[in-house]
Amino acid sequence: MRTRTLQAWLLLGLTGLGHHAASATEPCVHIHGGTVFDGERLIEDADVLIRGRVIVEVGAVKGSCATVIDADGGVITPGLVEGWTKLGLVEIGAVKKSVDTDHSAPLVGASYAKEVRASVDAALAFNARSTLLPIARTGGITSAVAAPSGGTISGTGLFADLVTGPRSDALVAERALMVADVRGREASRATAFHTLKVALEEARLRAKRAAADGPRGPWLTSAVDANALADVTSGRMPLVVRVDRAADIEALLSVAKGLRLVIVGAAEGWLVREQLAAADVAVIVNPLTNAPSSFDSLHARADNAALLASAGVRVILTTGSSHSARKLRQVAGNAVRAGMSYPAALRAITATPAEVFGGKERRGVLKAGAVANVAVWSADPLEMSTTLQHVLIGGKSLPLVSRQTELLKRYRRLPAGAFVPPPAATMHEGGDKEAPAAPEGPDPG
Repeated sequence: MRTRTLQAWLLLGLTGLGHHAASATEPCVHIHGGTVFDGERLIEDADVLIRGRVIVEVGAVKGSCATVIDADGGVITPGLVEGWTKLGLVEIGAVKKSVDTDHSAPLVGASYAKEVRASVDAALAFNARSTLLPIARTGGITSAVAAPSGGTISGTGLFADLVTGPRSDALVAERALMVADVRGREASRATAFHTLKVALEEARLRAKRAAADGPRGPWLTSAVDANALADVTSGRMPLVVRVDRAADIEALLSVAKGLRLVIVGAAEGWLVREQLAAADVAVIVNPLTNAPSSFDSLHARADNAALLASAGVRVILTTGSSHSARKLRQVAGNAVRAGMSYPAALRAITATPAEVFGGKERRGVLKAGAVANVAVWSADPLEMSTTLQHVLIGGKSLPLVSRQTELLKRYRRLPAGAFVPPPAATMHEGGDKEAPAAPEGPDPG
């Protein structure tokens, strides 16, 4: 696969593009000759034309651009979207000072406030220069959700493009979702549900009071947390709740009725798939959660995602990881192996998470007017032998370089004499290896 710059050609204006047409003076990229997944279907032998930061045409493209990327018969997809990570909020999991996800300090002295932290804004801690962002890009990921944790209501998460540099260049939606957890980790499950229910109802009552002198306090929820939850109760922001057990999902559907509810985990989601579909609840699942690991996931099974999708549930696939987010296409391949349709699996790592969390601009699709986040693959992206050839974010091609690739380059070949192998181990009867004896010398004391 190759990129060639046509110095002699001028940018030509496109016709028939309607309101999606971009200025002919903007940089133009023509991705040529591949199978295109546009977010819904596969289109054989198609091109993608980009002007500036948006896609202007997909299909049999006519015209010329200064930059042409030859897909060489590979596959062109939207940039992948990881729907559940802590990217930009964590660097080294074992180093507490580099982890900024669990905001466990209460905003006020009451113990209730420790469980309700709706006003905590994770985007304020987002680091767009994290070394994990380029690593994720090498897996074809161009956008991701980054979510806080801790308490029953953890605060707001963000949606970002994985560009390295100033926060403003990366952040797409700073307050894209409200995160909650009703699995009863710090208190009982009943207490967690009670906390969520009270916080949501107080947010509704406070909004009524502000609008028409509604009921007065006292309130369990602080004013700033209630104001943050008002975006949830009004439907402006999705409420994303961590829950696995089918019984808990049923309870949550009752507590969060009428809200833009998204469930993450849902190990037993397949048991209540009809209810989830009827309530139009999106579900974020990891296809590798395929066996019981706790009392919350006794009915976990490998085809959970396939069963949910076949029932009409909007499914988002995730690795659930920041350090291994680049493996997103691998977990999607496992979902296909377990019965999920190929287009549904691709949608679950592109169009669906972008639609749920990506804000006003269109991402996760290759259609006129969408932001030009694009991945070009040597072949089927869900096959592990396939390689990523190009990745573009906002129409700009980014190098497939990360800290890992640089370390590989540095240490792949060591200078002569830089590595001295240890003495060969001796063998006892029975075949056990004996460690080489320590050299004689003074006792180190």
